[in-house]
Amino acid sequence: YEIEKMYTVEIPDPHGLYKIRYLFRNSVGNIRIGGTDYRDIFSTTETHLTEAEIKKDFEWAWPWAKPVEERYGHKL
Repeated sequence: YEIEKMYTVEIPDPHGLYKIRYLFRNSVGNIRIGGTDYRDIFSTTETHLTEAEIKKDFEWAWPWAKPVEERYGHKL
């Protein structure tokens, strides 16, 4: 079987309230935009999304997608 590649998306928002905007899967499974000042948000599985999940409603954010293993320097 093949494991689907997972991505994180950190969206630039230089004038926003938070230092980091990101995509995440909420408790009911919808993809949303969140905000935080902490980069460790990307270590949670809620921020690990498939290409299809990202592109469904946030295709415009795809340029900021990074493979999870690239962000952490190893495969998860």
